[in-house]
Amino acid sequence: MFIPALFMTVTTEAALAYQTFWVFVPHAQWPLAIIAVVLMLLGLLVAYEVFIKFRLSRNHPTRN
Repeated sequence: MFIPALFMTVTTEAALAYQTFWVFVPHAQWPLAIIAVVLMLLGLLVAYEVFIKFRLSRNHPTRN
C-alpha cells in the first residue's frame, strides 16, 4: 500500500517540477508556472500530513 503511494507522489512532483522549470518558465507561461508551483506545494503538504498520520497510527494499537 505504501510503495505505490510513494511512487505516485514522487512521479507527480517530478513531472510538475519538470514542466515548471523546463516548459512553463522558459516560454513565459506564468499562470501555468504559478499553478504548477501551488500544486507542488499542496502535494508536499498532503504527503507530510499522511506521514504524520501514519506515524501516529503506528503508536496506537487498533482493536480487532
